[in-house]
Amino acid sequence: TPNPSARGERRWRNVAPGAVQLSYALGNERAYVWARSAAGTRVAVLSLDPAAIERELADLAGLDAQQAPGKIEQTIARISVVLLPPTLLPEDSTSVEVVAEGRIASVPFAGLRSPRNPALRLIETHAVTMITSLFAADEAGSKPVRPFRLVALASGSGKLRSATPTLDPGPRLQAATSEIKAVARLFAARDSAARIKLFAGNEGSAEELRNAWSSGADVVHFATHALADLRQPLASLLVLPAETAAGKPTYLTAGQVQDWRGDADLVFLSACESAIGPPRFAGGMPGLQSAFLRAGARGVIATLWPIEDVLARQFSVDFYERYTGGKSAVQSLVETQRAWLESSAGVSEADHARRRITALAHGFYMQ
Repeated sequence: TPNPSARGERRWRNVAPGAVQLSYALGNERAYVWARSAAGTRVAVLSLDPAAIERELADLAGLDAQQAPGKIEQTIARISVVLLPPTLLPEDSTSVEVVAEGRIASVPFAGLRSPRNPALRLIETHAVTMITSLFAADEAGSKPVRPFRLVALASGSGKLRSATPTLDPGPRLQAATSEIKAVARLFAARDSAARIKLFAGNEGSAEELRNAWSSGADVVHFATHALADLRQPLASLLVLPAETAAGKPTYLTAGQVQDWRGDADLVFLSACESAIGPPRFAGGMPGLQSAFLRAGARGVIATLWPIEDVLARQFSVDFYERYTGGKSAVQSLVETQRAWLESSAGVSEADHARRRITALAHGFYMQ
């Protein structure tokens, strides 16, 4: 592979031991995947033509994970053998980094069948991270001392964390409020001196959030509704607790966020479809997560489809039990997803399917 840095151009991102970086491309007649590892770079031709892959990914994006989990599983099984050919990943690989562009960004790679062992999902054999490019991002610099250990916000109504009220009439997101309180207790239990800020009511405005972001927070957690705008990605939004003088809800858009400047180790968007964007195949990383990465987040956890309020709370708390225990965000997410994929005694198949869909909705994104 040529070395761009030798010519003063952008340099390739580092490949960690055991890591494989994947980048997909659709040509006029064929589709390809580039796989970079410590052993070098190889290119594989995918088994379906570009038009067929576009149809499969469009079908997947159009499915309702809550109403039709079985169809999601069937589509995932078909896509797995196309996007992850049997010999694509080296035997000694332990993690996969996927360039998340357009349609590819909508694929739940954690849930794909592992080419090493099709009986297992990829997340059961590899850690999975979604990245913006095969090129190295700008250096983030040393970790600053931030005034806040945790900034968290809860808002919204309904049983699903979707900002479409006509589809989800119901009570307020009671689990969202208890979620941020439970998360705060986990951080406080690890460090009684940790400075924690929970936003509620009119205090939870876009301006107050921006001030907290500019000051600096190790972790910023949103337990609220999200709405993805597939035509105008910068209009994708999160619902805030603050209301207007007329009692109407207020919002935080991706366009507002990407103009922020700050530094956070992790942003967790515990909201419906916070990672989706326009279906263009090569349009860059879509979704609200991209805006937070541009604003200075070092990593973002976001979701690919609607998630239930109560299950979202349980999943978040399980994640933070690991994270506050000293594990990285990636490892904490991997372990939580693996735990939620396992069958448990006394749990019905229907409930297990709901837990599985919740786990696979989440992904970790970084520059």
